[in-house]
Amino acid sequence: MLKIIFLLFTILSPNLALAQTEAASSTATTVKYGYDQNDNRVFTSTNGLATSTIVNQYFEKTGATSTKYIYANSQLIATIEGGSVYYNHQDHLSGSNVITNQYGTVAEYIDYYPFGAIRQDQKTSSFNEKKKFTGHYFDADTGLNYMMARYQNGGVGRFVSVDSVFNAMGDEAVIRLKTNMSLKKLLENPQALNSYSYSYNNPLIFKDQSGDFAFLAAPAAYLVAYAPVWVPAAITTVSAIGAGVSSWFLGESIGYRMEGSHQAANQSLGKAQATLGATAVGVGGVLVAGEAAGVNIQSNAEKSAKITEPYKRPSGATTRAQKDAMQGQPCSTCGSYTDKMYADHKYPLVKEYYETGKIDTQRMKSLGAVQPQCSGCSCSQGGQLSNYSKQMKTKFNLKK
Repeated sequence: MLKIIFLLFTILSPNLALAQTEAASSTATTVKYGYDQNDNRVFTSTNGLATSTIVNQYFEKTGATSTKYIYANSQLIATIEGGSVYYNHQDHLSGSNVITNQYGTVAEYIDYYPFGAIRQDQKTSSFNEKKKFTGHYFDADTGLNYMMARYQNGGVGRFVSVDSVFNAMGDEAVIRLKTNMSLKKLLENPQALNSYSYSYNNPLIFKDQSGDFAFLAAPAAYLVAYAPVWVPAAITTVSAIGAGVSSWFLGESIGYRMEGSHQAANQSLGKAQATLGATAVGVGGVLVAGEAAGVNIQSNAEKSAKITEPYKRPSGATTRAQKDAMQGQPCSTCGSYTDKMYADHKYPLVKEYYETGKIDTQRMKSLGAVQPQCSGCSCSQGGQLSNYSKQMKTKFNLKK
């Protein structure tokens, strides 16, 4: 049964001074948003006239106009509106930057202030890309960015409602489920105590895909900027090679898709995802070497934990019920939808083991312990956790 919740915004006329002095002549716009049982927005309407029905991440309809969004894994690459194709060239935060039409002509150019307010939005046609800052919907009627769990005001650089993670402060289990971090680790960042701040007030390298928690948008770029000199050099080399090869396969996939060769397109996309996973393993190897040389970049293990044996993934770590519940849900990391979603433990089992010395098998099999993840993000995280496990073996002097 569809649950509809209406969120109403009343906005004075664009000329605020006129609206204040001549109240009788001011006009009001009423915008309604409807949500489904999972609190995903499914329709919008303005003054009861212009109504958009949002079927899912890939399709919506406004009046008689249908709009399709084409993704390559988690990256929006094209928007098809009214039979016309517009290609999306994104910035490093996955925000729409340059839009070109099917003839290669620039149709729209969008640039943003750091927290998401639109700095420029130049159009050469009537086309308007709705998904803007960090790939989220921009609601022109309210001036807010719709970030799934919450709305964000780019003009003031804050969310308009409180953070669910902040509300869970003091509940160690909930904090771990939502952030993959311990409460102690979360509290080490004073920006996490601001329940309305956007991306720890550091929007150049962090982005909030779901409105619940911010993650690094470009980990490799961040490490290159802040790690000691020789570590970034190695990371840059590995990342550049991996990114180049992955981009080649991704471009090949897009070409096949446009030609109608869907099987070949899927094969190329699989190669791109595998390359990203291999790159993550390579970068992780550099980090292990860096830590051995005194560069302490990543280590969450509790020294007090009594670890005598290396981590071994428990049998039946994810249940059929957990896997089934993830299908049809957006990726918790990048927000994309794929045909098959994976059940990812919010608190990775390998980290739980090395940080606490044990695994709570009852919690491990609960539905609340997992979150949906696409194949690309699952592959990338797998490489990172594999290298984390190697680090812990070295730290605790365990047998390989």
